[in-house]
Amino acid sequence: MLIKIKSKKTTASNWLLGVFTVLLLFGAAFSHFFQAPTDHNYDLSKFTSLFSSNTLENSDGITLSNQLGVYSLQKRVISSGDKWSLVSPRKLEAKAKFVNKLIDTLKKIKIKKIFNKDPISLSNFSLNDPTISILLENSVNGTSETLQIGLTNPIDNSTYVTFKDKDAIFQVDSLVSPIETYDLAMFIDSNVFPSSTKIITQLEIYRGRRSGRAILTLKRKENIWFDHQGREINQDRAKEFIDKMASLKSQIILDKIDKAQQKRIDRYTAKPSYTIVLTENGIEVSYLATGLISTLPGIKNEKWQSLIITSSNKTHPMIVSKDALNIFNKRPTHFRKMQIKKLFY
Repeated sequence: MLIKIKSKKTTASNWLLGVFTVLLLFGAAFSHFFQAPTDHNYDLSKFTSLFSSNTLENSDGITLSNQLGVYSLQKRVISSGDKWSLVSPRKLEAKAKFVNKLIDTLKKIKIKKIFNKDPISLSNFSLNDPTISILLENSVNGTSETLQIGLTNPIDNSTYVTFKDKDAIFQVDSLVSPIETYDLAMFIDSNVFPSSTKIITQLEIYRGRRSGRAILTLKRKENIWFDHQGREINQDRAKEFIDKMASLKSQIILDKIDKAQQKRIDRYTAKPSYTIVLTENGIEVSYLATGLISTLPGIKNEKWQSLIITSSNKTHPMIVSKDALNIFNKRPTHFRKMQIKKLFY
């Protein structure tokens, strides 16, 4: 009887030991598979910024993909400076200020930690299927980089990113601009004239086409505005006038024109109401402003409530509110300095 009891105890002990061993091995495997990402002990002084300054400065192509769409931009180097254009999903002038904001956001990304790039880490940081990616291209040397943006950690205000062709995951400070909210409207430049008044050094307005003497000429020298005779004018009124022109926006950009629409546009622009000539960064740019238009085939616009403006440095005509005519219809007397007469008794 005693022998049987000992035998049963030995068998139970073996079973317990076997089960414990299996659980231990399973736990070790589970822990290995689901281990927390390990960070590399890199010298982060060499990786302060995510991008080198050359990468961003020399990029002439940017493609941003987020949940709102895919937007492709191309840069052209012209005499007055770099000019960005939207090439997809629409071919339009890009808002330089907004593109520069995107580039500046990338420039300011600072690295906090570097992790191994493996399937588990990619999944943990939502980088296996990133919702945002940014392709930077350099057509001169044929290089490109694709930044993929994943999880944002609100606790420590950080974001996890990686590059398509780099074997590392980077923990960075959260982006200073919400790239996930960028949509088509943000990229399109709807300004008729330059939004930065600093680049304008001279303005001329002609009645009809450019011929004879301008009805208004303003010239800027060292931030002081003068008339066509070189006399200093009322600076507040000059600034207000230039600011109004800079804030003028198009209601519709006619980037898809059929033959019937082009024929009507040509008829309107054949006899413009005004020609505006701006000297921008030393380059002369001409704008033609029609009178009030009735209708355009296929375009929903109210009769006699808008006009068309074309520009020598823009590809597409623009439909603009009739209020623009009130801006153009200024005379030199509007800008004269008030003469203060002192009376002596």
